[in-house]
Order: sequence, then structure tokens, then C-alpha cells
Amino acid sequence: MPEDVNVKWYTGLITLEKKIKERRRAMIQFIKAQIEAVSIIKKDPTKARAALKSYFRSSDDDLMAEYQNYLAVKLPLVTRVGTDNIKSLLLTSTNPAANNTKPEEFIDNSLVDEILREGFVKQFEQ
Repeated sequence: MPEDVNVKWYTGLITLEKKIKERRRAMIQFIKAQIEAVSIIKKDPTKARAALKSYFRSSDDDLMAEYQNYLAVKLPLVTRVGTDNIKSLLLTSTNPAANNTKPEEFIDNSLVDEILREGFVKQFEQ
């Protein structure tokens, strides 16, 4: 991907408030697994490339190395959903109500906040 393209990574969960209440622990475990996976992409290229090759069913070592390097630079270790992310989604919506909606109404970073408070991420930081 050209360097002048500013990609916003959407690696958060999209769900209903009801589901957050019902399945909070499972969602926290999913986010923790995502953090660990990003850490592997950043710190263990060999393992990351093997996983990418398996996922994409590819035998192209050079391509997987290039993609792993790209992801290592672009992916944040911890993703917080911001209003800019939601604004982009609302702008592309075909639902007329999206024009009168505040992005803040769709954001709940409490799961990420909880993970950060408990110190889980420290083991993956450089």
C-alpha cells in the first residue's frame, strides 16, 4: 500500500450494548487475544509470517514478509475507538438517520479501559 494512504485500522468490536453486559468477560478475553496477536506480529516475525501463510493459504514468503512488516508498523498494540473512526462509518451510511447521529453514542471503550487498568498490556510493551 502506498505510504501516502492514511489507513485507519478498525480492530475493535462492533456489538450491541446488551451483548456487552451479557458477554463482557468473553469480549475482554477476545480483546486480550487480539492484543497478544498484534504483539506477535510486531515482535516475532517468523511466527507471524507462518500464521499469515496459513491464514491466506499462501506459500509466497516474500509477500507474507512484506505484509507482516506492513502490519507491524500500522497496527496499534491497543485499539481505542475514536470519534473519527465512527464519523467515517456514519459518512458512508445509507441510513438518513446517520446524518443526525453523534459518534459518541456508538463508542464504549470500557472493555479496553478495564484491560489497561489490570495491567495486562504491560507484558507486551517494549
